[in-house]
Amino acid sequence: MSLNESPDAPPAPATTPPVPALPADVPRFADLGFGPEIMADLAVLKYERPTPIQAAAIPVVLTGRDVIGIAQTGTGKTAAFCLPIIQRLRTDGGPRALVLSPTRELTLQTFECVRQMGRTKGFTATAIIGGEDFNEQHRQLAKSPSMVVGTPGRVLDLIERRRLDMQAVEVLVLDEADRLLDMGFADQIDAIIRYVPRDRQTLLFSATMPSGIKALARAYMREPTEVSVGPTMSAVANCKQELYSCTPREKPWLAHWLMQREEGQTLIFCRTKRGADELERILRRGGHSVGVLHADRTQGERNQSLARFRDGSVRVLVATDLASRGLDIDGIARVVNFDVPPTAEDYLHRIGRTARAQRAGTASTFVTLEDLGSVRSIESVTKQRIPSIFVKSEDLLALARELSQREVEPRVSRPHGPSHGRGAPRSHGGHSSHSGHSSHSGHSGHSGHGGHGGHGRSPAPHHDEPRRDHAPSPSHGGHDHASPSHGSHGHASPSHDGPAHGGHDHASPGHDSQSHGSAGHGSAGHGRASHGDPAPSHHGPAHAPAPRDAHAPERSAGDDAPRRRRRRRSSSNR
Repeated sequence: MSLNESPDAPPAPATTPPVPALPADVPRFADLGFGPEIMADLAVLKYERPTPIQAAAIPVVLTGRDVIGIAQTGTGKTAAFCLPIIQRLRTDGGPRALVLSPTRELTLQTFECVRQMGRTKGFTATAIIGGEDFNEQHRQLAKSPSMVVGTPGRVLDLIERRRLDMQAVEVLVLDEADRLLDMGFADQIDAIIRYVPRDRQTLLFSATMPSGIKALARAYMREPTEVSVGPTMSAVANCKQELYSCTPREKPWLAHWLMQREEGQTLIFCRTKRGADELERILRRGGHSVGVLHADRTQGERNQSLARFRDGSVRVLVATDLASRGLDIDGIARVVNFDVPPTAEDYLHRIGRTARAQRAGTASTFVTLEDLGSVRSIESVTKQRIPSIFVKSEDLLALARELSQREVEPRVSRPHGPSHGRGAPRSHGGHSSHSGHSSHSGHSGHSGHGGHGGHGRSPAPHHDEPRRDHAPSPSHGGHDHASPSHGSHGHASPSHDGPAHGGHDHASPGHDSQSHGSAGHGSAGHGRASHGDPAPSHHGPAHAPAPRDAHAPERSAGDDAPRRRRRRRSSSNR
């Protein structure tokens, strides 16, 4: 069994061609010179035979020479340097090995690999990544781990803070070196290496061999031995590749259509973080279990998304290229390029998340007219013609209508209470003092304490509705007015911006919260509301409004301003 392979992995589907058996001359791990401690841990993991890159690189690394290891993604490069490091180095005296990785996820994966394979020997490791607590990392480093695995930024920060001592480092590893250069870590790597002893072993592992890697090797390595296995710019043979032609608008519908037909776990790559969030929401509305992974998520959220995807709690993971390098998750049945990657190297790294460890997998790419040039470039570099698959537009439009209906249904079925007026005042208990407001189900204008057996009482606010506490309606100029009343005891329409508070509610500016001696229905002894017009002043008698024509236009707040000022002046003169 390969080192990357999980012992409880499901068998390949019957429709896929059988995976060819390993040649008889491929050695076993026991033939590579490992001690009993490592062999005991490999036995627990049920690993027997190394992958080609492991079989070729491990004997050279064990000699102490510098090594450049080049192999396709998903072939087990992590164990190709972890196992010989655990075998060669002592476990005490501070960090003996330093591994630099481009992403936090790859760092944690390498840390887990060392933890499992160095358990019996007592070879420990500490993961140093950004977004985690400095104090906790200080405590872990104080335990003098055998290996430090980290991202360049945080490692350099801890070195400069004198929390990480590099004097005992014997082996330096640049994992996914091409990605380290692509992400702009060259200056930080150079600064870190200045703190590492010159008398060291340097290991460089990558899936591709661009010119930058060669320059890196010349600068930091001493007569390195190059170990290259298989073609470096082609997909693995067990990966079935396919193109889906569509318009940009059809992409989310096509993703939903594809997920309905894929039973296994799927990893979807988007170009932007915003696009990943949008697609995650669309697929979730479509009934799929979805997680999302990108750099704007906190480290805790990223760890949780990966953990749930690993254990099968979510079937679909939407991610940016953050997840395209070195991420080893067993059982990914399909990789989807929602957006075409910019380079052939990125394409190969993305689709390398499936068909790992000699399993079968599928890589689907959505292609618009604008992407044809990029696709032709990828085919030219990989020397493979990718077949196209067409989906009927009618099927995608039917899915679009289904998704749109699912989005609209929650709004239509939103529950309403006994009050059917839009924006009716909502009571949360306690005392209320709405002037000139009432619901359709009760008598006009209730003001005061408590409820009246359901009269004038509004339902609790729905959780999707925004709170409108003290928020004046734009059409009323900041003052609450009821619709025209029909006589002194007519039913008033509910306000659009009734307050919703526990305790005493406050009326709009310019209105008194309680009126005394007004005609109409209200709670005995707690003030009464007027009908249709603003509440009268505390200092003058209540005035019933004059009847108005039901078809007359409703007055705005500004129409009543002069009358209110006259009313207040006459009240003060008296």
